[in-house]
Amino acid sequence: MPALSNVLLSVTGPSELRVAATDLYLAISGTVNGIEVKKAEALQFQRRIFERIKMMPEGPIHVATNDGFSTT
Repeated sequence: MPALSNVLLSVTGPSELRVAATDLYLAISGTVNGIEVKKAEALQFQRRIFERIKMMPEGPIHVATNDGFSTT
């Protein structure tokens, strides 16, 4: 089940991001407030993105997609 190995990020308000993940035994979801939204979308990332984010230095994180659904 591909959805179980990913994390869903979705914009739920003008400055709110919802984060959700599950492995059928445990589900987690939460919101992050105070984000800057230029276009409301929902993105699905592989779980390992959080390991990469933890290794990054403190500071803002920018996520962008293009019309071909590539994410940078």
